[in-house]
Order: sequence, then C-alpha cells, then structure tokens
Amino acid sequence: MAAAKSAAARGPPWAIATRRASTPAFHYPPGRDAVDSVTVTRGDLDRLKPDEFLNDNLIDFALKLFLKDAAQSPLRDSACFGDLDRDVYAFSSQFYTKMQEQRLTRLDGASQMHALVSRWTRDVDVFAKRLLLVPICEDLHWSLAVVCHPGELLDHAGARRGRDDATRPCLVVLDSLRMHNASAIEKRIRLWLQEEWRVRKPEKPPLVLTRQLQLKIVAPSVPAQTNSCDCGVFLLRYAQEFLSRAAGDAPTIRVTERDVATKFADHAVGAWFGSGDIARMRVELKALAQTLADQAVL
Repeated sequence: MAAAKSAAARGPPWAIATRRASTPAFHYPPGRDAVDSVTVTRGDLDRLKPDEFLNDNLIDFALKLFLKDAAQSPLRDSACFGDLDRDVYAFSSQFYTKMQEQRLTRLDGASQMHALVSRWTRDVDVFAKRLLLVPICEDLHWSLAVVCHPGELLDHAGARRGRDDATRPCLVVLDSLRMHNASAIEKRIRLWLQEEWRVRKPEKPPLVLTRQLQLKIVAPSVPAQTNSCDCGVFLLRYAQEFLSRAAGDAPTIRVTERDVATKFADHAVGAWFGSGDIARMRVELKALAQTLADQAVL
C-alpha cells in the first residue's frame, strides 16, 4: 500500500519522464559568477545519443566550450586557440531565431529586428572581430553562417580590390543539406549589420550594404549528412574546422578575394571530415557532457 501511494504521488510515467527531462544536469560555464551560462538538462543529454537531433542548449553549450575551455575544447591544441576570444564571437542559437520574428516588409522592419536582438551585442564590438558565428535553426535543420571581416565592410566598395590575396568581407554559409535559403539569411544579417553599425557607432559614416556586393554569399561544397538527425553535429564540426584554419595570427584561410571568388576551392573544404568523424564527435561530446553532469554542483 505504501509503495502504491508513493508511486501515485510521483504521478503517471509520462509526468515523471517530463520532470526528468527538464531537470538541470549542469550549467556551462559553471559557477555562480559565470556570465551568460547555459543550462543543460537531463533531456538535453539524451539528445546526444545516436539518431537524436541536437537542440539549442547543446549547440550553445558546445560553441562556448569550443571558444573558451582551455582544458576540454577540441581546439585547445590548435595554434589559434589563444586568439579565439580576440578574433571570434559566437551568437546564441536564439539570435537568428529572434530576428525571424520581425517581418521586413515594414519601413522600420530592420530597426525593429535589430531592437529584438540588441542585448546580444550590448557588451561586444562585433566589428572588432574577424569572424562572427551565427547558428541557424529553421525547419528542424541546423546550418552555420559565418560573417568574415565585418570590420572591413565600410572600406569595401564591393568591387574586387585587384589582388587575389586581399582580405574580403563575406558571408559563408555551411549547410549539410543545402536546405536553408542563403539569400534570406544574407538579407537579415546584412540589415542587422547596418543597424548595429548605426546604433553602436553613431559618430562614424553610415554603413550602407548592397545585396551580394559588400557581403557576398559564399556556399562552398561541404561534407554532407546522409541522415535527418546529425545536422547539429555537422554545424559544430564546421565551426571547429573553420576556426582552426581561419582564426589566429597565422591562419591558413585568410578569407581573401580569391577564396570568395572560388568558394574556397584551394582549401579542400569537402574533405575536411567524414561520417566517422561526426559519429566520434557525438560520442565525445556526450561523454564530456556526462562528465560535467557528474561533477556538477547545482
């Protein structure tokens, strides 16, 4: 009788499962003084099992770990790691999702869109960064957009500078299924950049960007997924591979006029990793997240 009452108090199995899924497993970065910490739940950990779709908490946690964690980042042994904080800013997975809430058909659509997401850049000068990572989730699919050399947009008239080795602002879209509309992504990010410049740098000349001119879309041929569940892991692997080559003081990918014109043909992007690497990355991320959960003090 006591056991039956105890089970009844806990509720039906579906309610118990729901409570478990929403129970925090760990916070990252850990610690009471951590800024902009991500809460990863028990349900999130289950999504690291094979054939599961990574959610926003896992994407945000992994990108923070990649950029900041000298002990556990897969980039920790890369020559670029010490410069990542200087060179790179990774947006929350909610950043682009929030931008999509604002329709751009209104005359003030761009400024309203910027207002929705302004808190994410309140304490960072995105134009001082070399690379901006924008995770994108739409129609149950993840892709990664990378804004390269945003600080050079004002100086770039849009035409080629005449030298293949001159650096060039662009928007790199890395999509494992080529499913997302790159032009729509470019439009929102371009308009946001204009508004960000206007709001954060009112003393500077206005930044006016023309579609596919100053911020050209580059969609290189990338390793592609062959299932419907690994897009989030592909996003993380794209970020790891791109940063290891494009950040730091001695990058092998400088993002130049030639890189943009050839869609990075000189860098064998399509051979950066294989399906086995994706499977291993999921296993390694799951093991790391479980370790953090086991060590967590909540």
